[in-house]
Amino acid sequence: MNTHLRIGKLFKSAKDTEQLVTGRAKLVEQECLRALNMIDMKECRAQLHPRTPGSCEWILSNMAFRKWISDNNSTLLHVTGGIGTGKSIITSFLADRIKPLIETAVAPCEVTVCSFFCDDKDIGRKNGRDILRSLLHQILQQRHDLIQYATTRFSQIPSNQWSFNALWETLVDITLNPTAGTIVVIIDAIDECEIDSRDRILAMTRELLTQGSKSANSCTKFLISSRPRVDLMEEIQQYSTSISLDNEDGPKNRDIPLVVKYQLNRLAADTQWTATTREALENSIMMKAGRNFLWNKKFFERVVNESPKDLDGMYCCILSDIDIEYQTLASKVLRVLVASLRPLTTAELQLALAISLDHRTLKSVEEDSDMAIERTIRLALGAFVGIYDSKVQLTHQSAKEFLLRLSTGSVANLESIKPELRSLYGVDQRAANLEFATACIAFLGLDNFSEKMLLNKNMLAFNELPGAAEDILQFNNNSSQVESIQSSETAQAPVFFEYSACYWASHLSMSGESIPKSLIISAINFLHRGTNCLENWSNQYRLSSVEFVALPKDLDPLLVSAFFGLNHLTNEMLENYSSPFQDQNKPLALTWACRMGHIDVVKTLLEHRTSPSGKSLEGGSPLSWVCTGGHLEIARVLLHKSNQPQVNVRDENGRTPLSLAVGSSHLQIVQLLLSREDIDVNIVDWAGSPPLFWAVGSNPQGQDLAVLEVLVSKPRVNISQRDRSGWTVLSWAAEMGALEAVNIIIQSQRSDVQILLSDTGDSKGWSPLSWAAFYGHDKVVEVLCKTSKAGAQLASVDRRGQNAVSLAADRGQAEIIKVLAKYHPEVIDWPEETGRTPLSCAMWGSPGNEETVRTLLQTQLVDVNQKALNGRTPLSYAVSAGRADLVRILVEEGGADLSITDNDGRIIRDMNIDWRSSQVKEEIDRLIGLQAMSN
Repeated sequence: MNTHLRIGKLFKSAKDTEQLVTGRAKLVEQECLRALNMIDMKECRAQLHPRTPGSCEWILSNMAFRKWISDNNSTLLHVTGGIGTGKSIITSFLADRIKPLIETAVAPCEVTVCSFFCDDKDIGRKNGRDILRSLLHQILQQRHDLIQYATTRFSQIPSNQWSFNALWETLVDITLNPTAGTIVVIIDAIDECEIDSRDRILAMTRELLTQGSKSANSCTKFLISSRPRVDLMEEIQQYSTSISLDNEDGPKNRDIPLVVKYQLNRLAADTQWTATTREALENSIMMKAGRNFLWNKKFFERVVNESPKDLDGMYCCILSDIDIEYQTLASKVLRVLVASLRPLTTAELQLALAISLDHRTLKSVEEDSDMAIERTIRLALGAFVGIYDSKVQLTHQSAKEFLLRLSTGSVANLESIKPELRSLYGVDQRAANLEFATACIAFLGLDNFSEKMLLNKNMLAFNELPGAAEDILQFNNNSSQVESIQSSETAQAPVFFEYSACYWASHLSMSGESIPKSLIISAINFLHRGTNCLENWSNQYRLSSVEFVALPKDLDPLLVSAFFGLNHLTNEMLENYSSPFQDQNKPLALTWACRMGHIDVVKTLLEHRTSPSGKSLEGGSPLSWVCTGGHLEIARVLLHKSNQPQVNVRDENGRTPLSLAVGSSHLQIVQLLLSREDIDVNIVDWAGSPPLFWAVGSNPQGQDLAVLEVLVSKPRVNISQRDRSGWTVLSWAAEMGALEAVNIIIQSQRSDVQILLSDTGDSKGWSPLSWAAFYGHDKVVEVLCKTSKAGAQLASVDRRGQNAVSLAADRGQAEIIKVLAKYHPEVIDWPEETGRTPLSCAMWGSPGNEETVRTLLQTQLVDVNQKALNGRTPLSYAVSAGRADLVRILVEEGGADLSITDNDGRIIRDMNIDWRSSQVKEEIDRLIGLQAMSN
């Protein structure tokens, strides 16, 4: 009985361990998903103007669209149109409708749709890395079975170090998975991306489409929209199908009448306009669009977007209609909405309007607030404000721009319309932010938040996993991990607390110079070290914020001011709140200010005798972080202020400030550092890579290439330096296929370039040409073959005795074989040290390498019957590989001799080799029979 009991306990323990490991793996996966989820794209799409019922349907029958959607191959559809033609509405419409369309149009397969809507006014929505993060997050949310591609690559790398290339490679790996099915990638308004991000995305998209799918059951479909920019269209049209909204009849004949009718009816009904207001609107539209209310090919939004001054009269009429009893409230609402950094719910707006620094409790704020705020807003502001899904927003971006212009008097015919509107409703951006900052700071300082709020991050992360609730129930109740997850009750944060915690500092930083000292003191009161107020808002910030850099854990007012760039707060703390602890924290505050790029805070700290050396943060000095972030002016200040600037100090990865600046392509900082005589430009990191190596990327362009050119031009930069693996900068460029980088290096006028070109191999025995050949970079191979030292690189052999030609043949790189045959025909049949020729090596290549074998035979430079030292021929290697197709090609197209014998005198049929396939035996017998018949 005791034995059975022990066995039962052991089995239970093993099961508990397995469940615990599974739970931890899920937490790792969820942390990866959380790190990828930088932008709530669902929320971004919700901010688009809603589609008018019945509109956009025409595109579903468009021939170009139908062709794109029914194609089983990886393809790109480019939708173009001028401002206001409805590109974003159409792409959003397709994002919702495209999955079932593809499922019925092509062979049965799983369809995954991800989308990103770029916006040049939002820094997070025009950066390439953030775009890729969002797309990956959407894919992996739908296809959890593919998440290992992300966790494998990123689990050991901090999220702030996830590079564009690594994110793109993860996306490519996912799309090339044979089980991926059809993945649809939608990128709206790509022309609003940063130029570098846009060009890299398009270049890599082209490369992915060129590669094609490796499985008949999977493909990637791209749908990209943009304005009809000539440079973009010339770039994309070579490999895409296009639809021009400017030239299509659908928007003009179907959508425009629907939109005009719908918009006018809805606005008139919602606002109860006076006859004067309605007439002003109708006249404005009629003047621009003739009898059809709009220009022939534009939506109602184009009139709003392109002709804001034509709308000034309409907006002035709307504001003039506001009843005098609502004017004060309307003015405050408009200021709040202009300043808000995300759409506010009606509940949030209700408290934001009511709170002041005099309030001490949440109850008192609620008592002073308008409980019927939604009705009041509709009565007060009518057409200026819309409430959608309980979120309050200005009806259009042009309304915000009008209010900002109104504050400066830059409104058409204001004096003749109603000049008092300027003082009543004009919104000064800085003053509005100061007012909102005051509301947020007052809210966070309420007595309610002096008690600890329990916001359990682990529970929040775990609960977002698919099936998490069931998994928790299946865990053993004694599991320490479950206890830690379930030990704390989670509290729902009060309305407006999340917004205040996330954005108070942003509003304060945008408030200009005229910030009352009383407000700074109020902020300091909830920032005191070790208080519940500080812990509560900072925990909420960490949970809700999507900022790239995480908020420090051990906070005090000085560190908070350095992190957010609040120079008024920094100055107040240094002038009036001096303490031994704060003095100790000044160096760390300086490092944080440098990392975040806040030059005013940096200068203030330095003026208060803070050491320019700062304090190491995650292994990096102030100068290291400045060089990483590209903060040029701060770099100048640090180098000027310090007697011993840390230009040669290495961070935790062994990288110097120069290495970091080079790796981030910050050209001006690189030039600034190189201008110093005390800098050592060749210091290597822990992998043995000098700064020069970091100038080479897989797709270097623009600033990357400029940095490389600058470094190569400096005589004190050792361009022939090797890393721990024996690689040179040319090895890196060749391996990555960076053609322009290779050209910059080899076209340098420096004599030591010849050392690079004569490279006979790294520690593995591979030359730069070997790396390029192995990875199929034919353009790089061609450039290297044209150099006078190409023979040395071609002669290099690795530990297995393989040379560049056999490596290319082994990998099935037919284009490389063609280049080598053109420039160096003598190497095409070069044997390895084992005597195997490239043709023999090709027998062991991946499926689909028939082209490589045919290419070798077509050169007429190979001996199809050449024996290796072990007596094996290409034909016998094809047999061992189980490749009946290659056996057929060697004999029928290459003339391979079936009667040739090995070292023991045996012909192919009798050789002692591994016959892996019955098809190969049958093929050999068939060919021998045909040969006998012909004889």
